[in-house]
Amino acid sequence: MPDPFTEKKTAPMELVSPVPEIEPLNHFLAEENILAAGKLLNALQALDNAVIHIQKTTGASFTQQAWIDLLRAHPLPDDTFSWCEIRRYLNAPMRALDELRSRADPGPAIALTLEKTASRELSVDDLLSVSAFLGPNAKPSIRTVENFTEPDHYGFRKEYYKPHTLQRALKEFLTTANQGYDATEAELIKAVWAMAAFLAIHPLDDGNGRVSRSLFVILLAKARIIDSTSLPIGPLAYLSQGVFEIAARRIMYHRNMDYMLTLLIKGFGSMSHCLQSHYGVSGCS
Repeated sequence: MPDPFTEKKTAPMELVSPVPEIEPLNHFLAEENILAAGKLLNALQALDNAVIHIQKTTGASFTQQAWIDLLRAHPLPDDTFSWCEIRRYLNAPMRALDELRSRADPGPAIALTLEKTASRELSVDDLLSVSAFLGPNAKPSIRTVENFTEPDHYGFRKEYYKPHTLQRALKEFLTTANQGYDATEAELIKAVWAMAAFLAIHPLDDGNGRVSRSLFVILLAKARIIDSTSLPIGPLAYLSQGVFEIAARRIMYHRNMDYMLTLLIKGFGSMSHCLQSHYGVSGCS
């Protein structure tokens, strides 16, 4: 019988394993992650400052479409994703931007959610309202059918949370996501954790990836880590062509946040340089 770990299967949908329970946030507040979060904080704030500076001086609008055009004109350096061993499976990253071009810009949903929750905690209804902005065919409802990950290279797929467990899982998730921390690095790790945890729960009929990334921006803004909500997390995820999703899965399935933190540090750092190069500015602060 062929070994499924060394031979790719032609019928990959046969091999299914359940998604593990969501890993508690406290596990990720280790010293090495706090140090990496400090580097990510610097990259985020440099990008945030550049966006705000350019908006004030040029009137530029950083919509999702604007980021797509910018990244086409100034591709990210080749080593942005090369730290990951699966890079050899990736090709034609610019095609991913074409796919993103057809997706709704989550910016208005992020802004509205921040306005509604300025003095209160996030709720399930807030997550559904973000989902409702994702396009004319969006389904802002909690999933009622089973769902699975795409098959990996060996033909394995994981089953997301069962429909009857989603309400409990979302309640526990929001309890952690709404918890406040004094340390900025801890708030940043919480935002990364929330993005990965939401993907692992996969509670919506559609748009789980885009809602999870919107949630990342919302939590950063609520914690006052960033002032602009025009963070290009969607373009970064699409340009990675699967690296982003694998990094998110490593957080929940392997208790390893290093891959995602590294991706975000390098990705946002590269985007900041591209942005400043395009507009001919430097040292934005």
